[in-house]
Order: sequence, then structure tokens, then C-alpha cells
Amino acid sequence: MNTFGKNTTATATATTTTTAVTTMTANANMISAFDKQIQKWIELDNRLKKIYNEIKITREMKNDLEASIMETVNNKKLLNTTLSTTDGRLRFIETKTSNPISLTFIEKCLHEIIPNSSQVQHILRYIKEKREIKINSEIKRYYNN
Repeated sequence: MNTFGKNTTATATATTTTTAVTTMTANANMISAFDKQIQKWIELDNRLKKIYNEIKITREMKNDLEASIMETVNNKKLLNTTLSTTDGRLRFIETKTSNPISLTFIEKCLHEIIPNSSQVQHILRYIKEKREIKINSEIKRYYNN
């Protein structure tokens, strides 16, 4: 009992119980909302998997057809020819692309101009250490196969 004649232990216990029940209800609602988010994420992930598979198949078919068309274009010497289409035009061209710069390529080039192998390795270590590292939080899905 306190100085006002009230049983503070009973009041504190009742308050704690009420708080615990409120917290449990809030947690149950949060878990339910969390479960719904997870289910929706999986549903969207499944949809994307199907779409990506369709894109892959379509891209392969397009690439096969392009190879066949370009063979005909080269055989008939139609390079740099333009065809009109209903929504624009097609042009048969050659393009040049460079490979991305890799550490292997940099090492090869450095060895061509720097005879000292330890200096080359020192430069490569420096480049590797100076690369920016970005950390992303994400959901990674693993399938049971």
C-alpha cells in the first residue's frame, strides 16, 4: 500500500498486463501485415520470373532471326541499306563495341609498359582497394529443388 491507501502492486500488474496484451495484439497485426507483404513479394517475384523467361525466349528467337537476316544481307551485299516499315525504318549496319575494362586487361596492359612485376601487382592491389563498395539490403530467394 502507498500513502494514499491504494495497492500499487495490483495497479502496476494490471497496467503491465494491459500493456502486454496491447503489444501482443499490435505484434499479431504486424505479423499479419508482414505475412501479407511476404506473400505479395513472392507473387510478384513469380510473375517476374515468368516474364523474364518469356523475354529470354523472345530474345533468343529474335537473335536467331537476326543472324539469318544478316546472313542474307551480307550475301546480297545489302549492308547500309534502309527498309521502310509501318512504324519507322530498319537499317542494316555494322557497329563497333569495346569490351569492358577488366582487371585482367589492366594487368596485361601494365605488364606491357612496366617491366617490374611487383610494381604492376602493387598498382593492381591499389586499384582493387580503391574500388567503391556499395552495400544493398535485399531479399534473396532460394528455391527447393
